[in-house]
Amino acid sequence: MSNLESTFREKSGEILVKPSENAWDRLESKLSRKHTFSFRSLKVWAIAASFAGMVAISMIWLYQSQATSETISYVAQTRSIDFSNLDNGEILAQINTLHQAYLKLHN
Repeated sequence: MSNLESTFREKSGEILVKPSENAWDRLESKLSRKHTFSFRSLKVWAIAASFAGMVAISMIWLYQSQATSETISYVAQTRSIDFSNLDNGEILAQINTLHQAYLKLHN
């Protein structure tokens, strides 16, 4: 241990800090104070939670309705196929289009 460190240890042991006269009274009043439940803070949290819930539900509903309308318009464009004038490659392309529409509806 260095000489400086031992000097600080000796001197710090001699330091006495006297609290102010009302320090114990203030501490006692803080300890005896009961924590009260505030209905106002509960209201604020309830309103915030309701708002967040409504935003989440609206976003889910908007996403689902947009996906459904896109799928319906996609299927409406491809619902009738005339195979009489098509060669095999074009028939396969039309079948693939119908298959993609089916997958969009069921995903």
